[in-house]
Amino acid sequence: MRTILILLAWVAVATSPAFSTTTEQEKWLAEAVALRQQGRYAEAEARLQQLVNARPDQPYWRQMLAEVRAERETVERDVGRRLRGQLRAVRLPEINLRDAAAREAVATVLRQAGELSRHRQEINYVWLVPATARLRTVTVALRDIPLEQALDYITEPAGLRYRVEAHAVVFYLPAPPPAPAAHVQPD
Repeated sequence: MRTILILLAWVAVATSPAFSTTTEQEKWLAEAVALRQQGRYAEAEARLQQLVNARPDQPYWRQMLAEVRAERETVERDVGRRLRGQLRAVRLPEINLRDAAAREAVATVLRQAGELSRHRQEINYVWLVPATARLRTVTVALRDIPLEQALDYITEPAGLRYRVEAHAVVFYLPAPPPAPAAHVQPD
């Protein structure tokens, strides 16, 4: 569907005499398509808006503009997308932990991942586990593993969970399961 819309937009550009030059229209459309493919939705949206402002009668450009806006909004709602991608992209060559406290295990793995990341920057994390919590220790021996999976192998045995937010990985204790409802017998 997207390919068909792009082709139809090219046809609309080629047959449109309304403003400056067809070459300029083609350039704007090509830029918008390239920006969209690169995930640079705000810039693609701005280019398409230029086309729509100049030729509001072109339904293909309005349709592409609507699609790019929807894609941009979807990406903006997924606030942890960039950090989650980093967790998947960083591969740890080796992790050997024996009876390590969960907090130290997490800190060690995130520090190692920061050293291996493209920008050599440690990954932010927030520890929401009360100091009084009794966590199980962690023993793992892993090789060539994505950071995201390493965190799973560390947090699950310790009884922890984590979520990825926009700027940090947040570690927490899951809520205890609800107690079963007491069955009251009538008198």
